[in-house]
Amino acid sequence: MLLSEIFKSAPDIEIEMISCDSRMPMRKALFFCVRGIRYNGHDYIKEAYKNGAIAVVYDEDIKTDLPLIYIKVADSLNSLNMVAATFFGNASNHLENIICGGNYNRSFITYGIKDVISNFHPAGYIGSFGISYNDNDIYSRVPTVGIIENQRLIENMVKDGVLSCSYEMDFSAIEFKRLQAIKHDCFVYTGTDKKSYEYEEHQNEYISSYCNYLNDINKITDIIINADDDYYDYFKDYLNKSYVTYGANDDCDYQYFNIQYSYDETIFTLRTKSDDYLINSPLIGLSGVSILTCIAACLIERGYPADEVVKNLANLQYPEGNYERIENGQNFHILIDKAASLSAIEDVLDFAKSNTDTYHRIIVIFGISLKMDKAFKRGVAELINNYADELILTENDYGDQDLDSLNDSLLNKINLENVLVIENRIDAINLSLDLINSNDFLLILGKGNEKYLLRSLGKEFYIGDKECIIKALNSRKEDYDELR
Repeated sequence: MLLSEIFKSAPDIEIEMISCDSRMPMRKALFFCVRGIRYNGHDYIKEAYKNGAIAVVYDEDIKTDLPLIYIKVADSLNSLNMVAATFFGNASNHLENIICGGNYNRSFITYGIKDVISNFHPAGYIGSFGISYNDNDIYSRVPTVGIIENQRLIENMVKDGVLSCSYEMDFSAIEFKRLQAIKHDCFVYTGTDKKSYEYEEHQNEYISSYCNYLNDINKITDIIINADDDYYDYFKDYLNKSYVTYGANDDCDYQYFNIQYSYDETIFTLRTKSDDYLINSPLIGLSGVSILTCIAACLIERGYPADEVVKNLANLQYPEGNYERIENGQNFHILIDKAASLSAIEDVLDFAKSNTDTYHRIIVIFGISLKMDKAFKRGVAELINNYADELILTENDYGDQDLDSLNDSLLNKINLENVLVIENRIDAINLSLDLINSNDFLLILGKGNEKYLLRSLGKEFYIGDKECIIKALNSRKEDYDELR
Protein backbone atom coordinates (compact mmCIF):
# COMPACT_ATOMS: atom_id res chain seq x y z
CA MET A 1 0.00 0.00 0.00
CA LEU A 2 1.27 3.47 -0.85
CA LEU A 3 1.77 5.89 2.01
CA SER A 4 -0.14 8.48 -0.04
CA GLU A 5 -3.18 6.17 0.06
CA ILE A 6 -3.12 6.41 3.83
CA PHE A 7 -2.20 10.07 4.25
CA LYS A 8 -3.05 12.35 1.36
CA SER A 9 -0.10 14.70 1.79
CA ALA A 10 2.45 11.86 2.06
CA PRO A 11 4.78 10.81 -0.80
CA ASP A 12 4.07 7.83 -3.07
CA ILE A 13 6.28 5.29 -1.34
CA GLU A 14 5.37 1.67 -0.68
CA ILE A 15 4.53 0.66 2.88
CA GLU A 16 4.88 -3.09 3.42
CA MET A 17 3.75 -3.23 7.06
CA ILE A 18 2.56 -1.15 9.98
CA SER A 19 3.87 -1.48 13.52
CA CYS A 20 3.80 0.04 16.98
CA ASP A 21 6.51 -2.24 18.43
CA SER A 22 9.96 -0.81 17.80
CA ARG A 23 11.66 -4.07 18.82
CA MET A 24 10.38 -6.03 15.84
CA PRO A 25 11.86 -6.25 12.33
CA MET A 26 9.80 -3.91 10.18
CA ARG A 27 10.96 -3.73 6.59
CA LYS A 28 9.54 -0.61 4.90
CA ALA A 29 7.20 -0.10 7.84
CA LEU A 30 5.03 2.77 8.98
CA PHE A 31 5.79 3.08 12.71
CA PHE A 32 3.16 4.50 15.09
CA CYS A 33 4.34 6.20 18.27
CA VAL A 34 1.73 5.23 20.86
CA ARG A 35 1.78 5.44 24.63
CA GLY A 36 1.40 2.21 26.59
CA ILE A 37 1.29 1.36 30.27
CA ARG A 38 5.08 1.32 30.66
CA TYR A 39 6.55 2.73 27.48
CA ASN A 40 6.00 5.63 25.11
CA GLY A 41 6.65 4.90 21.44
CA HIS A 42 7.91 8.44 20.91
CA ASP A 43 11.04 7.42 22.86
CA TYR A 44 11.82 4.55 20.48
CA ILE A 45 11.88 6.12 17.04
CA LYS A 46 15.63 5.44 16.68
CA GLU A 47 15.10 1.74 17.44
CA ALA A 48 12.22 1.57 14.94
CA TYR A 49 14.43 3.17 12.28
CA LYS A 50 17.20 0.63 12.91
CA ASN A 51 14.68 -2.18 12.49
CA GLY A 52 13.46 -0.96 9.11
CA ALA A 53 10.83 1.74 9.61
CA ILE A 54 10.72 4.33 6.84
CA ALA A 55 7.93 6.57 8.15
CA VAL A 56 6.70 7.63 11.60
CA VAL A 57 3.30 8.75 12.87
CA TYR A 58 3.44 10.77 16.09
CA ASP A 59 1.40 13.19 18.22
CA GLU A 60 3.97 14.59 20.70
CA ASP A 61 6.91 16.91 20.21
CA ILE A 62 9.95 14.90 19.15
CA LYS A 63 13.62 15.71 18.53
CA THR A 64 15.28 13.60 15.88
CA ASP A 65 17.19 14.09 12.64
CA LEU A 66 16.83 10.53 11.36
CA PRO A 67 16.07 10.25 7.61
CA LEU A 68 12.41 9.27 8.07
CA ILE A 69 9.10 10.59 6.80
CA TYR A 70 7.34 12.24 9.74
CA ILE A 71 3.56 12.52 9.93
CA LYS A 72 2.06 14.39 12.89
CA VAL A 73 -1.53 13.58 13.85
CA ALA A 74 -3.90 14.68 16.60
CA ASP A 75 -3.96 11.23 18.23
CA SER A 76 -1.59 8.39 17.29
CA LEU A 77 -3.85 5.73 18.74
CA ASN A 78 -6.89 6.88 16.77
CA SER A 79 -4.75 7.10 13.66
CA LEU A 80 -3.38 3.57 14.23
CA ASN A 81 -6.92 2.20 14.44
CA MET A 82 -7.98 3.90 11.23
CA VAL A 83 -4.85 2.90 9.31
CA ALA A 84 -4.83 -0.70 10.59
CA ALA A 85 -8.42 -1.19 9.46
CA THR A 86 -7.60 0.27 6.03
CA PHE A 87 -4.34 -1.67 5.69
CA PHE A 88 -6.18 -4.96 6.25
CA GLY A 89 -9.07 -4.16 3.94
CA ASN A 90 -11.64 -3.10 6.56
CA ALA A 91 -12.25 -6.82 7.04
CA SER A 92 -14.53 -6.44 10.07
CA ASN A 93 -17.17 -4.93 7.75
CA HIS A 94 -17.57 -8.43 6.32
CA LEU A 95 -18.17 -10.10 9.70
CA GLU A 96 -20.84 -10.18 12.35
CA ASN A 97 -18.88 -8.85 15.34
CA ILE A 98 -19.96 -9.57 18.93
CA ILE A 99 -17.92 -7.90 21.66
CA CYS A 100 -18.14 -9.14 25.26
CA GLY A 101 -17.07 -6.80 28.06
CA GLY A 102 -17.25 -6.94 31.84
CA ASN A 103 -15.27 -9.55 33.74
CA TYR A 104 -17.81 -12.06 35.10
CA ASN A 105 -17.75 -15.26 33.00
CA ARG A 106 -16.60 -13.14 30.07
CA SER A 107 -14.26 -15.75 28.60
CA PHE A 108 -16.81 -18.56 28.81
CA ILE A 109 -19.59 -16.45 27.33
CA THR A 110 -17.45 -15.18 24.45
CA TYR A 111 -16.20 -18.67 23.64
CA GLY A 112 -19.71 -20.13 24.02
CA ILE A 113 -21.14 -17.60 21.57
CA LYS A 114 -18.59 -18.74 19.01
CA ASP A 115 -19.36 -22.42 19.69
CA VAL A 116 -23.12 -22.01 19.26
CA ILE A 117 -22.82 -19.81 16.15
CA SER A 118 -20.54 -22.47 14.63
CA ASN A 119 -23.61 -24.69 14.33
CA PHE A 120 -25.07 -22.13 11.90
CA HIS A 121 -22.00 -20.96 9.97
CA PRO A 122 -18.20 -20.60 10.37
CA ALA A 123 -17.35 -18.48 13.43
CA GLY A 124 -14.24 -17.20 15.16
CA TYR A 125 -13.17 -16.29 18.68
CA ILE A 126 -10.46 -13.99 20.05
CA GLY A 127 -9.92 -14.03 23.80
CA SER A 128 -8.38 -15.61 26.89
CA PHE A 129 -8.68 -19.14 25.51
CA GLY A 130 -6.69 -18.15 22.44
CA ILE A 131 -7.69 -17.46 18.85
CA SER A 132 -9.97 -20.04 17.24
CA TYR A 133 -11.61 -20.27 13.82
CA ASN A 134 -12.24 -23.22 11.51
CA ASP A 135 -9.23 -25.53 12.06
CA ASN A 136 -7.01 -22.81 13.52
CA ASP A 137 -6.24 -22.76 17.24
CA ILE A 138 -3.64 -20.17 18.22
CA TYR A 139 -2.28 -19.51 21.71
CA SER A 140 -2.81 -16.03 23.12
CA ARG A 141 -1.52 -14.57 26.38
CA VAL A 142 -4.15 -11.84 26.70
CA PRO A 143 -7.96 -11.48 26.54
CA THR A 144 -7.78 -8.70 23.94
CA VAL A 145 -4.96 -8.70 21.38
CA GLY A 146 -3.45 -5.50 19.98
CA ILE A 147 -4.95 -3.27 17.31
CA ILE A 148 -2.77 -4.46 14.43
CA GLU A 149 -2.97 -8.14 15.36
CA ASN A 150 -6.76 -7.89 15.64
CA GLN A 151 -7.07 -6.52 12.13
CA ARG A 152 -4.65 -9.12 10.74
CA LEU A 153 -6.61 -11.94 12.38
CA ILE A 154 -9.93 -10.60 11.12
CA GLU A 155 -8.59 -10.39 7.56
CA ASN A 156 -7.41 -14.01 7.81
CA MET A 157 -10.79 -15.10 9.16
CA VAL A 158 -12.65 -13.44 6.31
CA LYS A 159 -10.34 -15.07 3.77
CA ASP A 160 -11.04 -18.41 5.47
CA GLY A 161 -14.80 -18.03 5.12
CA VAL A 162 -15.62 -16.98 8.69
CA LEU A 163 -18.88 -15.02 8.96
CA SER A 164 -19.03 -14.15 12.68
CA CYS A 165 -16.48 -13.43 15.37
CA SER A 166 -16.80 -12.97 19.15
CA TYR A 167 -14.20 -10.87 20.97
CA GLU A 168 -13.30 -10.51 24.63
CA MET A 169 -12.88 -6.94 25.76
CA ASP A 170 -10.90 -6.48 28.96
CA PHE A 171 -10.70 -3.10 30.66
CA SER A 172 -7.35 -2.20 29.11
CA ALA A 173 -8.94 -2.61 25.67
CA ILE A 174 -11.13 0.40 26.44
CA GLU A 175 -8.23 2.53 27.59
CA PHE A 176 -6.02 1.58 24.64
CA LYS A 177 -8.85 1.49 22.06
CA ARG A 178 -7.96 -2.01 20.87
CA LEU A 179 -11.37 -2.72 19.33
CA GLN A 180 -12.23 0.81 18.25
CA ALA A 181 -11.92 0.17 14.49
CA ILE A 182 -14.00 -3.02 14.53
CA LYS A 183 -17.59 -2.72 13.40
CA HIS A 184 -19.75 -3.36 16.48
CA ASP A 185 -22.88 -5.39 15.73
CA CYS A 186 -23.53 -6.50 19.30
CA PHE A 187 -22.08 -5.70 22.71
CA VAL A 188 -22.59 -7.92 25.77
CA TYR A 189 -21.87 -6.74 29.30
CA THR A 190 -21.38 -10.03 31.15
CA GLY A 191 -21.26 -8.58 34.67
CA THR A 192 -18.79 -7.34 37.27
CA ASP A 193 -16.55 -9.64 39.27
CA LYS A 194 -15.34 -7.42 42.10
CA LYS A 195 -12.74 -10.00 43.12
CA SER A 196 -10.81 -9.90 39.84
CA TYR A 197 -7.48 -8.14 39.25
CA GLU A 198 -9.08 -6.16 36.46
CA TYR A 199 -11.75 -4.63 38.67
CA GLU A 200 -9.56 -3.98 41.71
CA GLU A 201 -7.07 -1.99 39.64
CA HIS A 202 -9.76 0.22 38.06
CA GLN A 203 -12.76 0.06 40.38
CA ASN A 204 -13.35 3.83 40.47
CA GLU A 205 -13.85 4.00 36.71
CA TYR A 206 -14.81 0.45 35.76
CA ILE A 207 -18.53 0.77 35.04
CA SER A 208 -18.48 4.41 33.91
CA SER A 209 -15.85 3.57 31.29
CA TYR A 210 -18.04 0.83 29.82
CA CYS A 211 -21.05 3.17 29.76
CA ASN A 212 -19.01 5.91 28.08
CA TYR A 213 -17.64 3.40 25.59
CA LEU A 214 -21.11 2.24 24.59
CA ASN A 215 -22.49 5.77 24.46
CA ASP A 216 -19.68 6.78 22.07
CA ILE A 217 -20.32 3.99 19.57
CA ASN A 218 -21.99 5.59 16.56
CA LYS A 219 -23.88 2.52 15.39
CA ILE A 220 -24.66 -0.73 17.16
CA THR A 221 -27.59 -3.08 16.65
CA ASP A 222 -27.82 -4.96 19.95
CA ILE A 223 -26.68 -4.34 23.52
CA ILE A 224 -27.13 -7.10 26.11
CA ILE A 225 -26.77 -6.27 29.84
CA ASN A 226 -26.54 -8.60 32.86
CA ALA A 227 -29.34 -7.35 35.11
CA ASP A 228 -28.08 -9.49 38.02
CA ASP A 229 -24.99 -7.29 38.17
CA ASP A 230 -24.53 -5.11 41.24
CA TYR A 231 -24.04 -2.11 38.93
CA TYR A 232 -27.07 -2.64 36.73
CA ASP A 233 -28.69 0.56 38.08
CA TYR A 234 -25.68 2.50 36.82
CA PHE A 235 -26.37 1.26 33.30
CA LYS A 236 -30.02 2.21 33.66
CA ASP A 237 -29.03 5.75 34.67
CA TYR A 238 -26.14 6.44 32.29
CA LEU A 239 -26.49 4.27 29.19
CA ASN A 240 -28.25 6.36 26.54
CA LYS A 241 -28.91 3.50 24.10
CA SER A 242 -31.62 0.84 24.13
CA TYR A 243 -30.65 -2.60 25.41
CA VAL A 244 -32.08 -5.94 26.53
CA THR A 245 -31.44 -7.66 29.84
CA TYR A 246 -30.89 -11.16 31.15
CA GLY A 247 -30.91 -12.48 34.69
CA ALA A 248 -33.03 -13.96 37.48
CA ASN A 249 -35.53 -11.12 37.94
CA ASP A 250 -39.06 -11.27 36.55
CA ASP A 251 -38.62 -8.06 34.57
CA CYS A 252 -35.62 -9.35 32.59
CA ASP A 253 -36.11 -9.84 28.84
CA TYR A 254 -34.40 -13.23 29.22
CA GLN A 255 -34.94 -14.89 32.59
CA TYR A 256 -33.71 -18.08 34.24
CA PHE A 257 -35.56 -19.84 37.09
CA ASN A 258 -36.45 -23.28 38.55
CA ILE A 259 -32.76 -24.24 38.82
CA GLN A 260 -31.79 -27.79 39.78
CA TYR A 261 -28.14 -28.75 40.33
CA SER A 262 -26.35 -32.08 40.40
CA TYR A 263 -22.78 -33.28 39.95
CA ASP A 264 -23.38 -34.10 36.29
CA GLU A 265 -25.82 -31.48 35.03
CA THR A 266 -27.81 -28.34 35.60
CA ILE A 267 -31.50 -28.07 34.73
CA PHE A 268 -33.37 -24.78 34.57
CA THR A 269 -36.13 -22.94 32.74
CA LEU A 270 -35.18 -20.21 30.28
CA ARG A 271 -37.85 -17.62 29.57
CA THR A 272 -37.38 -15.64 26.36
CA LYS A 273 -39.57 -12.83 25.07
CA SER A 274 -41.93 -15.38 23.50
CA ASP A 275 -41.46 -18.86 25.02
CA ASP A 276 -40.22 -20.93 27.96
CA TYR A 277 -37.58 -23.62 27.39
CA LEU A 278 -36.33 -26.37 29.68
CA ILE A 279 -32.52 -26.42 29.51
CA ASN A 280 -30.58 -29.52 30.51
CA SER A 281 -26.87 -28.68 30.44
CA PRO A 282 -23.51 -30.14 31.47
CA LEU A 283 -22.43 -26.64 32.54
CA ILE A 284 -22.51 -26.94 36.31
CA GLY A 285 -23.26 -24.33 38.95
CA LEU A 286 -25.07 -20.99 38.93
CA SER A 287 -22.39 -19.46 36.71
CA GLY A 288 -23.32 -22.01 34.03
CA VAL A 289 -26.95 -20.87 34.15
CA SER A 290 -25.92 -17.23 33.75
CA ILE A 291 -23.61 -18.12 30.84
CA LEU A 292 -26.30 -20.02 28.95
CA THR A 293 -28.94 -17.34 29.52
CA CYS A 294 -26.56 -14.64 28.28
CA ILE A 295 -25.68 -16.58 25.13
CA ALA A 296 -29.37 -17.23 24.43
CA ALA A 297 -30.21 -13.54 24.86
CA CYS A 298 -27.36 -12.46 22.58
CA LEU A 299 -28.05 -14.87 19.72
CA ILE A 300 -31.84 -14.75 19.76
CA GLU A 301 -31.63 -10.94 19.68
CA ARG A 302 -29.23 -11.28 16.75
CA GLY A 303 -31.94 -13.17 14.86
CA TYR A 304 -30.78 -16.76 15.28
CA PRO A 305 -33.77 -19.18 15.57
CA ALA A 306 -34.61 -19.61 19.25
CA ASP A 307 -35.38 -23.33 19.01
CA GLU A 308 -32.04 -24.04 17.33
CA VAL A 309 -30.11 -21.84 19.77
CA VAL A 310 -31.66 -23.65 22.76
CA LYS A 311 -30.94 -27.07 21.24
CA ASN A 312 -27.29 -26.16 20.78
CA LEU A 313 -27.01 -24.69 24.27
CA ALA A 314 -27.67 -28.16 25.66
CA ASN A 315 -24.47 -29.41 23.99
CA LEU A 316 -22.25 -26.55 25.14
CA GLN A 317 -19.22 -27.55 27.21
CA TYR A 318 -16.72 -25.54 29.22
CA PRO A 319 -13.37 -25.20 27.38
CA GLU A 320 -10.81 -27.82 28.35
CA GLY A 321 -9.25 -27.24 31.76
CA ASN A 322 -12.22 -25.31 33.14
CA TYR A 323 -14.71 -27.07 35.43
CA GLU A 324 -13.36 -30.29 33.90
CA ARG A 325 -14.52 -33.42 35.70
CA ILE A 326 -12.35 -36.51 35.43
CA GLU A 327 -14.10 -39.89 35.29
CA ASN A 328 -11.70 -42.79 35.02
CA GLY A 329 -13.30 -45.52 37.12
CA GLN A 330 -12.40 -44.00 40.48
CA ASN A 331 -14.86 -43.94 43.39
CA PHE A 332 -14.36 -40.27 44.24
CA HIS A 333 -14.79 -36.94 42.42
CA ILE A 334 -12.01 -35.06 40.60
CA LEU A 335 -12.33 -31.61 39.07
CA ILE A 336 -9.63 -29.60 37.27
CA ASP A 337 -9.96 -25.84 36.88
CA LYS A 338 -7.71 -22.98 35.83
CA ALA A 339 -9.10 -20.97 38.76
CA ALA A 340 -7.69 -17.66 37.53
CA SER A 341 -9.73 -15.42 39.85
CA LEU A 342 -11.01 -15.53 43.41
CA SER A 343 -14.56 -15.85 42.14
CA ALA A 344 -13.58 -18.81 39.98
CA ILE A 345 -11.91 -20.48 42.95
CA GLU A 346 -14.97 -19.83 45.11
CA ASP A 347 -17.26 -21.26 42.42
CA VAL A 348 -15.43 -24.58 42.18
CA LEU A 349 -15.02 -24.87 45.96
CA ASP A 350 -18.73 -24.20 46.43
CA PHE A 351 -19.54 -26.79 43.77
CA ALA A 352 -17.34 -29.34 45.55
CA LYS A 353 -19.00 -28.52 48.88
CA SER A 354 -22.48 -29.01 47.44
CA ASN A 355 -21.45 -32.47 46.19
CA THR A 356 -19.63 -33.65 49.32
CA ASP A 357 -21.40 -34.71 52.51
CA THR A 358 -20.12 -34.02 56.02
CA TYR A 359 -18.48 -37.45 56.27
CA HIS A 360 -16.11 -36.89 53.36
CA ARG A 361 -13.37 -34.44 52.52
CA ILE A 362 -12.50 -31.77 50.00
CA ILE A 363 -8.80 -32.00 49.12
CA VAL A 364 -7.30 -29.05 47.21
CA ILE A 365 -4.10 -29.05 45.17
CA PHE A 366 -3.02 -25.46 44.60
CA GLY A 367 0.13 -23.56 43.73
CA ILE A 368 1.26 -19.98 44.18
CA SER A 369 2.13 -18.16 40.95
CA LEU A 370 4.27 -15.12 40.33
CA LYS A 371 1.29 -12.89 39.46
CA MET A 372 -0.60 -13.37 42.73
CA ASP A 373 -0.52 -10.30 44.94
CA LYS A 374 -1.08 -10.12 48.70
CA ALA A 375 -4.81 -9.50 48.40
CA PHE A 376 -5.21 -12.51 46.11
CA LYS A 377 -3.27 -14.79 48.46
CA ARG A 378 -5.32 -13.55 51.39
CA GLY A 379 -8.51 -14.26 49.46
CA VAL A 380 -7.33 -17.74 48.47
CA ALA A 381 -6.48 -18.54 52.09
CA GLU A 382 -9.92 -17.44 53.30
CA LEU A 383 -11.66 -19.58 50.69
CA ILE A 384 -9.57 -22.67 51.41
CA ASN A 385 -10.10 -22.23 55.15
CA ASN A 386 -13.87 -21.95 54.62
CA TYR A 387 -14.36 -24.79 52.17
CA ALA A 388 -11.49 -27.28 52.17
CA ASP A 389 -10.47 -30.04 54.55
CA GLU A 390 -6.95 -30.61 53.27
CA LEU A 391 -4.49 -28.60 51.18
CA ILE A 392 -1.55 -29.83 49.13
CA LEU A 393 0.48 -26.75 48.29
CA THR A 394 2.69 -27.16 45.22
CA GLU A 395 4.33 -25.31 42.35
CA ASN A 396 2.72 -23.11 39.73
CA ASP A 397 4.18 -20.31 37.59
CA TYR A 398 6.63 -18.92 40.13
CA GLY A 399 9.08 -17.51 37.56
CA ASP A 400 12.25 -16.29 39.22
CA GLN A 401 10.87 -16.08 42.76
CA ASP A 402 11.80 -18.48 45.51
CA LEU A 403 9.13 -21.17 45.80
CA ASP A 404 9.52 -21.54 49.56
CA SER A 405 8.91 -17.84 50.17
CA LEU A 406 5.88 -17.89 47.89
CA ASN A 407 4.47 -20.91 49.71
CA ASP A 408 5.14 -19.36 53.11
CA SER A 409 3.16 -16.28 52.14
CA LEU A 410 0.08 -18.48 51.85
CA LEU A 411 0.88 -21.06 54.51
CA ASN A 412 0.88 -18.52 57.31
CA LYS A 413 -2.73 -17.65 56.44
CA ILE A 414 -4.02 -21.25 56.31
CA ASN A 415 -5.58 -22.68 59.47
CA LEU A 416 -6.35 -26.22 58.26
CA GLU A 417 -5.03 -29.10 60.32
CA ASN A 418 -3.83 -31.04 57.28
CA VAL A 419 -1.50 -29.14 54.97
CA LEU A 420 1.27 -30.67 52.88
CA VAL A 421 3.91 -28.86 50.82
CA ILE A 422 5.04 -30.92 47.81
CA GLU A 423 7.24 -28.85 45.51
CA ASN A 424 6.89 -30.95 42.34
CA ARG A 425 3.39 -30.68 40.89
CA ILE A 426 3.40 -34.20 39.45
CA ASP A 427 4.44 -35.61 42.82
CA ALA A 428 1.67 -33.60 44.51
CA ILE A 429 -0.99 -35.02 42.20
CA ASN A 430 0.30 -38.56 42.65
CA LEU A 431 0.39 -38.17 46.42
CA SER A 432 -3.21 -36.95 46.53
CA LEU A 433 -4.37 -40.36 45.32
CA ASP A 434 -2.62 -42.02 48.27
CA LEU A 435 -4.56 -39.77 50.65
CA ILE A 436 -8.02 -39.80 49.12
CA ASN A 437 -10.92 -42.02 50.18
CA SER A 438 -14.11 -43.03 48.39
CA ASN A 439 -16.61 -40.18 47.90
CA ASP A 440 -14.01 -37.50 48.71
CA PHE A 441 -13.64 -34.58 46.30
CA LEU A 442 -10.26 -33.68 44.77
CA LEU A 443 -9.80 -30.21 43.25
CA ILE A 444 -6.69 -29.62 41.13
CA LEU A 445 -6.51 -25.85 40.66
CA GLY A 446 -4.34 -23.25 39.00
CA LYS A 447 -3.21 -24.62 35.63
CA GLY A 448 -6.29 -25.84 33.78
CA ASN A 449 -5.21 -27.16 30.39
CA GLU A 450 -1.81 -25.43 30.35
CA LYS A 451 1.11 -27.64 29.36
CA TYR A 452 3.89 -25.54 30.84
CA LEU A 453 5.23 -24.13 34.10
CA LEU A 454 6.73 -20.65 34.01
CA ARG A 455 10.32 -20.59 35.23
CA SER A 456 12.95 -17.87 35.50
CA LEU A 457 14.28 -18.75 32.03
CA GLY A 458 10.87 -19.09 30.38
CA LYS A 459 8.32 -21.86 29.93
CA GLU A 460 9.18 -25.40 30.96
CA PHE A 461 7.19 -28.30 29.52
CA TYR A 462 4.67 -29.86 31.89
CA ILE A 463 2.54 -32.91 31.10
CA GLY A 464 -0.61 -31.09 32.24
CA ASP A 465 -2.95 -31.68 35.18
CA LYS A 466 -5.40 -33.82 33.21
CA GLU A 467 -2.80 -36.13 31.71
CA CYS A 468 -1.02 -36.36 35.04
CA ILE A 469 -4.09 -37.37 37.05
CA ILE A 470 -5.30 -39.85 34.41
CA LYS A 471 -1.87 -41.47 34.30
CA ALA A 472 -1.86 -41.70 38.10
CA LEU A 473 -5.40 -43.15 38.13
CA ASN A 474 -4.49 -45.76 35.53
CA SER A 475 -1.56 -46.93 37.62
CA ARG A 476 -3.96 -47.53 40.52
CA LYS A 477 -6.89 -48.87 38.51
CA GLU A 478 -6.73 -52.37 39.95
CA ASP A 479 -6.84 -50.97 43.48
CA TYR A 480 -9.94 -48.88 42.67
CA ASP A 481 -11.65 -51.84 41.05
CA GLU A 482 -11.15 -53.84 44.23
CA LEU A 483 -12.56 -51.03 46.38
CA ARG A 484 -15.62 -50.77 44.15
